[in-house]
Amino acid sequence: MAGQGELRIVLLGKMGTGKSSSGNALLGEQAFRAERSPGAVTTACERRAGEPGGRPVVVVDTPGFSEATEGKIAGALSLCAPGPHAFLLVLKVEPFTENRRRDADRLLRLFGGEAARYTVVLLTRGKDLKGKSAEAFAGENEQLQALVDRCGGRLHVLENRGEQGRAQAAQLLEKIEAMVQANRAEGRPEFFTPAAGKGSQKHDCDIL
Repeated sequence: MAGQGELRIVLLGKMGTGKSSSGNALLGEQAFRAERSPGAVTTACERRAGEPGGRPVVVVDTPGFSEATEGKIAGALSLCAPGPHAFLLVLKVEPFTENRRRDADRLLRLFGGEAARYTVVLLTRGKDLKGKSAEAFAGENEQLQALVDRCGGRLHVLENRGEQGRAQAAQLLEKIEAMVQANRAEGRPEFFTPAAGKGSQKHDCDIL
């Protein structure tokens, strides 16, 4: 991917799903603080940049989703102007309950109806699939499959560590680039453009 333009990515999900670790895997370095903790590790939007594989990549991490953090999460768009090429909706490999479905739906609706066209569903802790494919895992739950379908069938597994994780991160960047190209071919902007007034908040954001 060397020589291509900047790729801007926003990580979305509940607390403890592995958003920060996923950002580190994508950038190929420990850019975000990531650790097991009983409380929130990421409490504000954070922007980090790197050049994995020679391509400029910007990743914006967001606080774990809740009613209290919606405004902070919407503020992520101000850190990746003129707009993100991709949202990564981060889920752990675990039962996809009705509560998790509602949270995923609210996260996408937070950015408007077009957000799903720019979203990849990202599964972390892939070892818990125990050899099963991500597609087979999603197909076992009607609501998870519906979410993946809503996001154009885009689904990826990321281990976040080791050689396998590095390979999966590179594949994920390729998948995002394919989505960018598909959006362009279908006459849409190659990056997400929020509706007027959407995502214009600038709450608790940190740029390094």
